[in-house]
Amino acid sequence: MACRHFDFSGRCVSSCPELTYEYEGWRCVTAEHCASLRKVSEYPRDASRFVIHGKRCLAECPSGYSRNESSVFCHKCEGLCPKECKVGTKTVDSTRAALDLAGCTFLDGSLILNIRRGDNLASALQGSLGLIETITGFLKIKHSFALISLSFFRNLRLIRGDSMVDGNYTLYVLDNQNLQQLWDWSHHRLSIPVGKMYFAFNPRLCLSEIYRMEEITGTKGRQNKAEINPRTNGDRASCKTQTLRFVSNTTEADRILLKWERYQPPEYRDLLSFIVYYKESPFQNVTEYVGQDACGANSWNVVDVELPLSSDQEPGVALQNLKPWTQYAIFVRAITLTTAEEGRNYGAQSEVVYIRTLPAAPTVPRDVISMSNSSSHLIVRWKPPTQPNGNLSYYLVLWQQLAEDAELFVNDYCHKGLRLPTSSADTRFDTDEGEGQEETEAERCCPCQSPVGQSPLGADETISFQKKFENFLHNAIIIPRPPWKVTSVHKGAYRIPKKRRDTLAATHVSHVFINTSLVVVVLGGAAQRSSPRPAGAGFPSL
Repeated sequence: MACRHFDFSGRCVSSCPELTYEYEGWRCVTAEHCASLRKVSEYPRDASRFVIHGKRCLAECPSGYSRNESSVFCHKCEGLCPKECKVGTKTVDSTRAALDLAGCTFLDGSLILNIRRGDNLASALQGSLGLIETITGFLKIKHSFALISLSFFRNLRLIRGDSMVDGNYTLYVLDNQNLQQLWDWSHHRLSIPVGKMYFAFNPRLCLSEIYRMEEITGTKGRQNKAEINPRTNGDRASCKTQTLRFVSNTTEADRILLKWERYQPPEYRDLLSFIVYYKESPFQNVTEYVGQDACGANSWNVVDVELPLSSDQEPGVALQNLKPWTQYAIFVRAITLTTAEEGRNYGAQSEVVYIRTLPAAPTVPRDVISMSNSSSHLIVRWKPPTQPNGNLSYYLVLWQQLAEDAELFVNDYCHKGLRLPTSSADTRFDTDEGEGQEETEAERCCPCQSPVGQSPLGADETISFQKKFENFLHNAIIIPRPPWKVTSVHKGAYRIPKKRRDTLAATHVSHVFINTSLVVVVLGGAAQRSSPRPAGAGFPSL
């Protein structure tokens, strides 16, 4: 027998009864039956019992919850949930293999990374390995050509070294052709109480990065020159020896003009060009390696900058097509010629700086509707613009009286059966309850599937289409006829119910003649730095 919803003791039910729980999406089981189930595991000792979370019987508690040994129910953790994983010696050669360690905080065993390819590696590995705090054995990273940084181990604090590579090495880093950073040591602390570190054939990993790790982990003095060989580490890297400084920036609504100091390496011919990296950054907490891997994933936008023709001219760049009132993270790096000769691998790079573009005119308000609530008043409501392009501080309401229809004066109003035009309330002016019902009905609808071979419109394309469509409607329907009368409507003057305050604005248009036709236009205004905020309170009469 197949049930549409759930099967409970041979009967089909729409939901599981009290004291029973959903299992595998189609059965209802008791708490005793759920507790008797065991999780299939490679290691018999790790074959834990199933747990109950909410109304479901699960193989393990979801993220943010843990199971008490004396209970079958999941309880919310205070902070990070501890999870011990017994792995022996675990080899991770793909993002799929890393999923086996998702949620683990204590790794009882050793870990070997050998990742040569993958999509969006940085975020995928952080999601699987980012919660690990302790590794009891060793950490070995070899032939991982896809890795640029080890920052995805964001919570790793201890490599204990109960077992070691060749009996000597707690951390072993071999032949990683694109590895450039270990951790951001300004925000990360790692301890290696016993054992040594070994670094070899990491051509893009600067020695300064390795020496910094020696100091942080407490392993300084344990390694000899053969175990951290300067000839095979950083021999193809433009290691940073100088910090570039920006000397000026000019900010506009859609572009940023930058200039930085002229970098002079010891051998001027070794300086090839500059590269400027930039991306949107709502928060000031990004690093240069966030979102990058050697397989092509890069969250940074890149601009190549040629050297100025004059040796006295400061290099610069114009970042174009930016979004108004958006914060960007930016840094610049000098590209120099690298050789295997020791001591010649110098370079320069700036710190990450944050610059916000200026505000611009917002897009038009959406869904403007109006109705008459008396013989001399109109109520106008609208939704905020799709793109405010700044801190929206006020609205402009423009209205114009239309000429009377000549047919109204020739009609015989005494004629039997003649009906005068009547106005009905717009349903969009209903109360909050009506809106809630509309949202509920929309939630019941299934999302439309895109045709085969056709991808759905992205957010930017949807916004662009909506802007063009709104502009078309305004140009095709509304014909401006002077004179206009303007009123400034402040957002804080009209108290909209809390539920609708973020989605609707409203104003009253008064002193309207009886049986008069009006054209009403609503425009949004973003506060400019040089423009004072319009004075006045309440809704002025037009």
